[in-house]
Amino acid sequence: MLVAMGWKTENGFKPGYLRKLEAGMMKKLPGMDIRAYPYITSRINIWKKFHGSLETMLKENFGIGFNATARLLDCHNECWDCILKADPNATNMRYKT
Repeated sequence: MLVAMGWKTENGFKPGYLRKLEAGMMKKLPGMDIRAYPYITSRINIWKKFHGSLETMLKENFGIGFNATARLLDCHNECWDCILKADPNATNMRYKT
């Protein structure tokens, strides 16, 4: 929605995008009580942290795979120890779906 309306820039979103997002959500979902701050911003921060950890894992080629049945990352314990040395934020991603 915001991207199509021109709110996306090279470094993220333009200032005021959260107000625009709330207005659009209120229009589509009347009576909704979710606000951009803290609900959406905290989700964005968590997503950025997990995305950064996943990007590190894939760039460094630690030998991880994806188990489609269980829908989670799959690697040996030795590989996981190397991942945690490279990125301590990845501790919660071991069994995350």
